[in-house]
Amino acid sequence: SSLHGLVVFSGDETLRNPGPQYDGLRAIADQLAAMIENRNLLQQTTNALDLIQSQYETSSRVFRTSDLSELLQAVYDFVGGVFDHAELIYSDADGITRVVATVDAGQSALVDRVVLLADYPASATLNVLEAREIRNVDEDVFITDHERAQLQADGVKALVILPIVNNFLVNGLIMLTSGSRNRVAPDRLRAMRSLADQVGVVLQNRNLLQTMKMNLQEI
Repeated sequence: SSLHGLVVFSGDETLRNPGPQYDGLRAIADQLAAMIENRNLLQQTTNALDLIQSQYETSSRVFRTSDLSELLQAVYDFVGGVFDHAELIYSDADGITRVVATVDAGQSALVDRVVLLADYPASATLNVLEAREIRNVDEDVFITDHERAQLQADGVKALVILPIVNNFLVNGLIMLTSGSRNRVAPDRLRAMRSLADQVGVVLQNRNLLQTMKMNLQEI
């Protein structure tokens, strides 16, 4: 057991029989602690159920569409809009890496801009295939000084990078940036990583469909 709080009683009279009175107050304090602990457990359970429900609804959105902007919008909405900007970067059927969708001010749009994955912050660390959260651009050790200077010039204070994996290789990413320092709860970050995998499945199926169409046209 450990101390989690205090209940303080004060008055201008001296206790006449401090022993029994102290025991009674101590029992009340224990009951308060049990009530607070139960309340916290209930809140944690409620939060976990809300997260599961939200993840389920987002997964349904992801698997119901092949629209690139809608895929990114679904992931962006799952975070609750705490980021200012988001990008979906992916290697299309032609093997060229492009920014294919963006979200700004909560609104998604299709784009087509050729890029290099290596140009993105902390891209060298994505080979571990895990989400990368940078809570403070000014102090993070996973980004180079050049990347830090570029992010600072763009007004970025925090970001999350979600790798999109195909056959254990990073084939794209989702990047969300914010102009203020913030953090994502660990359980929500894990859920975001899972959603990125689902987006990767949809994109891979989309590429396969495009390849099949191209092959049929050549026959």
